[in-house]
Amino acid sequence: MTFHRSQRRASFFAGCMIVLLALPASAHQEIPQDAPAQPILLRGGTLHTISEGVLFETDLLIADGVIRAMGHDLPATDEMTIIDIRGLNVYPGLIAPYTGLGLIEIGAVRATRDARETGPLTPETMARSAFNPDSEIIPTVRSLGITTALIVPRGGLISGRSFLAHLDGWTRESASVRDIAGLHVEWPATWARTKQRPVDGKGEDKQEKARSQRTKLEEWFTRARAYHLAQTLDTETSFDLRLDAIGAAIRGEVPVFIHAEDRRQILEAIDFAERHELRMVLVGARDAVEILPLLRERAIPVIYGPVTRTPHRADLPDEMVFEAPGILDRGGITLAIGTLSGNGWSTRNLAVQAAQAVAHGLSRQRALRALTLGPAEIFGVDDRLGSLAPGKQATIFVAKGDPLDLRGFEVEHMFIEGRPVSLDDRHKRLYRKYREKLRQWNSGTQAAHPTSPSAPETAPAMREAGTR
Repeated sequence: MTFHRSQRRASFFAGCMIVLLALPASAHQEIPQDAPAQPILLRGGTLHTISEGVLFETDLLIADGVIRAMGHDLPATDEMTIIDIRGLNVYPGLIAPYTGLGLIEIGAVRATRDARETGPLTPETMARSAFNPDSEIIPTVRSLGITTALIVPRGGLISGRSFLAHLDGWTRESASVRDIAGLHVEWPATWARTKQRPVDGKGEDKQEKARSQRTKLEEWFTRARAYHLAQTLDTETSFDLRLDAIGAAIRGEVPVFIHAEDRRQILEAIDFAERHELRMVLVGARDAVEILPLLRERAIPVIYGPVTRTPHRADLPDEMVFEAPGILDRGGITLAIGTLSGNGWSTRNLAVQAAQAVAHGLSRQRALRALTLGPAEIFGVDDRLGSLAPGKQATIFVAKGDPLDLRGFEVEHMFIEGRPVSLDDRHKRLYRKYREKLRQWNSGTQAAHPTSPSAPETAPAMREAGTR
């Protein structure tokens, strides 16, 4: 199709306008707060400690960003801010263990998508560099009790290094929990036996492609180990950015998150991690229950998800994917549950995933653990996060109801490192706006728009609907 110059110019300006209109929506309006000057005493709540059970009618004292004390009738002073939370529940902040939150704002606008690099081998990629702490999605996610997230780059065999972040802060530096949480590998698929659709008359067997990809992974990790051995021996070695980026994983300083679903994939990934002496975390793990004894023997943690999916084999019962988290947990596996989507919006469904597992055998307390202390242990931050205990970070929320049952659940207060966090978001503002619009129509103070031919009919209809 041939475009005239004027058409091309119009298309260019239209594209610019789309980006410009999208950019304001990518910065939320909530303001990160300073650390409070006074201690905060939460009086008389139900504390879901995760590690030590449930404590009823118990106080919790926050000072200097940490939990200082927990107990009945803690002494109060004039210097304290006292918040009565009787009848409410206190939980450690939920941790989203695998998400693209802050990397993609609007999927249809390329300028707001920064979740993947070009090429199959990009270990040098750092999710921290692209994370947007002003993402409009973040306040909406916080409203559901999620305080912390593992921000993961996607794409290719080695997609890069993840970033563990709190969901509050002016900058990525102030939000950071761990700048580099781990290296991420997408294990090649093994189950396809058909040929891909030919491109330019050339078809490629998927099994052969998978073998080629596995060979590349072997070569890269072998080269990376040799590269870092040479650096250790102080030999003259030219700097290689990509091999250097694998170094922390080779040295065992950070885990390698390997995304594998099929049983054969998982077995190959475990063998690969053992040969290269890697600290493996299994991600996805659809068939993990089939090799549970091996996972337990090798002490391999699992980030399972999403729970809300269907079996990939006809011989498996429909409920298998829902029952798997409970089976893994009872089998002694360190478990986290996630949405495992590169789209940040799906992070809102984190607790829904755990709730589905509860409906199919996972206990409620263990499900909460898979959203809090489980991921904290996997990421090596369980000394700071994941449970309520004196000395731990005051990254918590106070809520009505149960986060695993969204009916009646509402977060009343949230603290991240002891700082109060705004719980307003775009959805709530829109709700208030259009509730007021309906109120005005119902009261007759809102006139129909004179230029809208359907307005005279619309206003009475809305008034009628609002009175039902």
